[in-house]
Amino acid sequence: MVVILKPTYGCNLSCKYCYLSSESKVYSFFDVDFIISVIDQIFEYCNTHHRQSLTLIWHGGEPLLWGIDRYSKVFDYIEKHYEGYPYRNLIQTNLTLIDQGYIDLFKRYNVKIGFSLDGPEDLHDMQRVTRDGKGSFSKVFEKIQLCRENSLPIGCIV
Repeated sequence: MVVILKPTYGCNLSCKYCYLSSESKVYSFFDVDFIISVIDQIFEYCNTHHRQSLTLIWHGGEPLLWGIDRYSKVFDYIEKHYEGYPYRNLIQTNLTLIDQGYIDLFKRYNVKIGFSLDGPEDLHDMQRVTRDGKGSFSKVFEKIQLCRENSLPIGCIV
């Protein structure tokens, strides 16, 4: 079973084609306890309906805005309470906010990372812009290099 969790609709970019309105991109976050209760319900459903595996896709807005501390608590909870159950965590991000702390966290909990590029730099920068209208390609490329230097596997949607 695949479940998409959106711990925030907030985003640090203002992509020109985004389906979320600027009002919904406000930095508001679901509470960790709420997300844990949702996760418990998901695992209970999987057990009750004999699901063989579970994939949790963390999405947004920009899911990395939810914060390292929140993810750490949730991933630790899942690891302790659902040991032995075949699950995996994936995060779909714009990659601009990833840093060493996130890299260490994702490696520790074996979280798979997906990010998006809108093609070569000129095309990407026309669409995927920061809140002040600047292109984000160079920032994304810098973060790709950081992930590579730290041997964190990442996948890309182009």
